[in-house]
Amino acid sequence: MPRRVLSYADVLTQHGNDSVLYQGVVLDFEISPGGSIESLTLLDAKRGSGRGEQFKWKDIPSNRFTIMGSKIHSINMRYVSLDIQPPKGRAGVWYHVRKCWRSFWLEEP
Repeated sequence: MPRRVLSYADVLTQHGNDSVLYQGVVLDFEISPGGSIESLTLLDAKRGSGRGEQFKWKDIPSNRFTIMGSKIHSINMRYVSLDIQPPKGRAGVWYHVRKCWRSFWLEEP
């Protein structure tokens, strides 16, 4: 079932002797048998550039951006709630009925 929350990740990676910061919506991740992250796939990925006042995000032109787990140094997660406006009138009543039914039967407590 689709969630009403987007999971954003800020990922610090090791690239040679430098560190690179990436940001994006978490689409998928793979876990190794040992419990570590094998890969992390981001949507709407951006790469950090510069430091201090000159820091800015640059878009990465891709549909999906995958980071290998061996290169990941640290991850910061942010969860953004989607604010969906319910329809008005009779459609709004059915919207709330479906929402209550879904939250009672299908969503985790």
